[in-house]
Amino acid sequence: DIGAWTTGSSNDNRRAWWITNDLIRVWKYVFYQTGSSQAPQETSGPSTVQWKISSTDGTYYSRGGNVHLAGDDPISKTVVGHEYGHNIMWTIYGAWMPTTYCPSPHYIQYFSHVNCAWTEGWANFITIAVNNEPVYYWASGSMLNLETPTWTTPNWDDGDAVEGRVAGAMW
Repeated sequence: DIGAWTTGSSNDNRRAWWITNDLIRVWKYVFYQTGSSQAPQETSGPSTVQWKISSTDGTYYSRGGNVHLAGDDPISKTVVGHEYGHNIMWTIYGAWMPTTYCPSPHYIQYFSHVNCAWTEGWANFITIAVNNEPVYYWASGSMLNLETPTWTTPNWDDGDAVEGRVAGAMW
């Protein structure tokens, strides 16, 4: 409870609160939905998020707990959780992750590499699980349902080297 203190609706820095809220929701999901019966309990691990409204650095995760966000990323209800999802994988793997072999750029619905599909598909999955909705949202307003594609869906590649297929299968 922070009392009556608020951030005005015209202040774009309120997005910092949105980031914090997204991180807390993911952390609580992992802790209470997957780790509370374990000894010791699984957690998402520590992380540092680098964000400012004018950031054009990009959206990515640096191994070891550093989430980098672009200025508009907090508008999405999945981007922050996705990047934090990489930190969860880093933590669960014991401060290690598979080499991703992700092309740059990489796309949810297209073939990349099985390692890329696994690491990115996991990060896509954790955020849709937290939201209890199989839709990935970008800050631009674009969205993609990861549950509905079939093997014949146009503009979707098939197989275990497609991150959207991995996320959809886990969903």
